[in-house]
Amino acid sequence: MVNRREKKKHPTRGSMAAEMTHPSRNTGTDADRNWRRFVLFRVLFNSRFYYPVLAVLFLDLGLSATEYTVLNFAWALAIVFTDLPAGVLADRIGRKPLVVAAACCMVLEMALLSVAPIHGGLVLLLCCLANRILSGMAEGMASGADEALVFDSLAERGRSAEWPLVLDQVMRWQGVGMIIAMIVGGAIYDPAFMERLFSSLGTNIHFLKSVTLRFPIYLNLVTALLTLWIALGLREPTVRKKHVAVDREPWPGDPAPRRADEIAEPVDGAHRRVVERRDEGGAREVRRMMLDKAGA
Repeated sequence: MVNRREKKKHPTRGSMAAEMTHPSRNTGTDADRNWRRFVLFRVLFNSRFYYPVLAVLFLDLGLSATEYTVLNFAWALAIVFTDLPAGVLADRIGRKPLVVAAACCMVLEMALLSVAPIHGGLVLLLCCLANRILSGMAEGMASGADEALVFDSLAERGRSAEWPLVLDQVMRWQGVGMIIAMIVGGAIYDPAFMERLFSSLGTNIHFLKSVTLRFPIYLNLVTALLTLWIALGLREPTVRKKHVAVDREPWPGDPAPRRADEIAEPVDGAHRRVVERRDEGGAREVRRMMLDKAGA
């Protein structure tokens, strides 16, 4: 008789990714839910149908090249001045409120652009300026908060080693979404393409440029609403991890250094000890242990 040993099957990268993308095959935890919604959020948030025609769109609305340049500068400033405060707020009030606020800004920016009057002078300029500022604020608030929420959800379940799989899925599907958005957005902006499309369907409709230029905006408004719905469905982890800044050389006047692996924090008369370590993937995990009250 020949003894046959059953080989133990180890989960591979592909099998783990497939398990997460099929709800019926996973455990249905908050970490799994946040994983799926994070991928959808990133895809819809970054798939902008008007990006391939962004400059042409603003010029066709009635802005000058100089005004368009100033608007882009305002957009960059909005990202810079929102990013740092958003990180502080995320540590204090949670990551989900920042992600939801970013989705709300996306809805507002697309709504403003969809009603901006063509050749509207000052009103048009103010609508476009508000659009660029809201867009920059959305980028700044979503930057890092969505990733931290999902990573903390996985770390809470002891699954932080799966974080590279999350990033792999996000990069793959985000690229697919952006390619589709670029092709579709550029096509529906062209009135000649829309006329040929409807003519092939047996309907002869004459499209004006003033009408088709808003089609990519309308599509993005729909995806913005879907992004908000997805963000509202995220679940905040029970324990939020503190993401510590990179170590630096001590400066004159700095307090005496404390142990890097233990930090004591007073909490309601007790002390909380925060123990940090790095797993094999390089991700930082934080474990909190409550100590007895002083004098107890």
